[in-house]
Amino acid sequence: MEFRKQLTWLMLIAALLPLIVIGTVVITRDYQNHRATIYKNIEANVSLKAGIANHLIADISEMADIFAHMPIIMDSLSEYDKTTTISSDRITKIRNLFCYTKDVKSPVTLVSVFDTSGTCLVSNNPLYEGTIIEQKANLSIAEEMKLAESKGVLFSEIITDNQYTRDKRMYYCVKPVLENRKALGYLAFLLSAESLMDVITMADSPRDNKTFIAVYDQYNRFINSNPPHYLMDLKNEVGLVDFKDTWEKIDFHEKPNGFFTFYNYTTGEHRLAFYCCIEGTEWKIVSSTSERQIVMSAVINAVYIFIFILVVAVLFFLIANRYANVFSNRLKKLIQQIETLKPLQRIDMNTKTHEVDKLITAFNKMLDKFDKQNTELVARAKYDQLTKLYNRTSFEETVRRLIKQYDPEKGPKKSYLVFLFVDIDDFKNFNSQYGHDFGDRIIRFIGGILLDAIYGHGYGCRFGGDEFVLCISDQNVITNLDTFIGNLTKRLSSELIVREGETLQIKCSIGLTRFPENGTSYEILIEKADQAIYNIKINSKNGMKESDEES
Repeated sequence: MEFRKQLTWLMLIAALLPLIVIGTVVITRDYQNHRATIYKNIEANVSLKAGIANHLIADISEMADIFAHMPIIMDSLSEYDKTTTISSDRITKIRNLFCYTKDVKSPVTLVSVFDTSGTCLVSNNPLYEGTIIEQKANLSIAEEMKLAESKGVLFSEIITDNQYTRDKRMYYCVKPVLENRKALGYLAFLLSAESLMDVITMADSPRDNKTFIAVYDQYNRFINSNPPHYLMDLKNEVGLVDFKDTWEKIDFHEKPNGFFTFYNYTTGEHRLAFYCCIEGTEWKIVSSTSERQIVMSAVINAVYIFIFILVVAVLFFLIANRYANVFSNRLKKLIQQIETLKPLQRIDMNTKTHEVDKLITAFNKMLDKFDKQNTELVARAKYDQLTKLYNRTSFEETVRRLIKQYDPEKGPKKSYLVFLFVDIDDFKNFNSQYGHDFGDRIIRFIGGILLDAIYGHGYGCRFGGDEFVLCISDQNVITNLDTFIGNLTKRLSSELIVREGETLQIKCSIGLTRFPENGTSYEILIEKADQAIYNIKINSKNGMKESDEES
């Protein structure tokens, strides 16, 4: 009996020891991989939101710049003084211009023109005309205007005065109207912080309160968050004292993005956070998730592996005990034969092997899953999700590498690279008339044509909005460039079905520039291609213009 027990445990230990080692390795690697995945996901999420905010702020700044250069606004401010008012006809026309800013998805709620003293002259809300903004918003707009003159455009502090904002958080985008570098007056866009947050997080799935994303201004004051009001003013939130201490020690100019950890005394948990600065402002966007999620996920996987090892242990114990009984019975029988002096008989010792394929298979599937997730993250960071073309960052890196590799002694003297800047005509009108979903259809349609055209001949990217850039590196295509552009222009001039019985003619304008003839740097080449597009737009549309400027 003693021999049978020893043999059983010996076989069990010999079988389970490799499983325990493999299980430990799997649990450790699973925890490390899961932690790395969460790090990448939170960084990608915040970077994506910061990019959305960057585009939104850039669009608002561009809108302000367009209004600031409109002749009717410049002429009105140039002719205005304390004794001469702006004519009612001009006021009506300016109000009508401001009405184009009323988009249900836009954070812009009010557009106004101020004189140099801060008095509102024209607004899309006539109730504010003739008032001084300090009296309405408890804000020194004069100081903001002076700063805007030096910076070109300025995003103000958050306004929280109840009389003006009705318990909402608002801020200004201030743009000076200049003539001969002298301020004639100022344009001010009143923006809703809540609407900004809605735009940033509109693609988010419902949250489980374990993860949040928040925005803070240049003075570390809370603007908004998703879920709403998850983090309030740090001065009043006792539970976030550790977050506040860490947050205020960060040098955002030296380190515009990064990770940090903090302890939430209210919930009693350690949290992981990633922040990123929003370009064009001194605001920061931060997202946090509980480190408990990382640990719990690893614990759950460890429990599954433990249960698996336990089940295997039971099976091995049963098998080992069975074989030990066989050996023990046969040994007992041999002893009995010897003791009774009976003739000895040969004892068959048939053995069988048992493999651990299930554990190895589960391990490989786990690795395949993580590899697939990593591949998807890389693809999302490299390509535009709507068109499958390169995104702007990846395209820029590729072009800079091609420019760096160019050897003027070995390569062609002219047209080593050709850039085509493609812009969809009247795209904003299509969005306004048919909706943004149809606008996305147009983007996907044009992007598909460009992707097919450039495949094997160079690189293409969605530059922004309805703008695309192609970089042609195939010398055969460059030699026959007129044929290539002719075929491309023909394909781009296509019709899209809006609905049954209604089609829409899509047309594009193309700007062309060459490397190294028109420029030797990425910035200059893009600028000249964009200028070629601009020349088309101001004269006509649906054409092709080559940059005639040499570097």
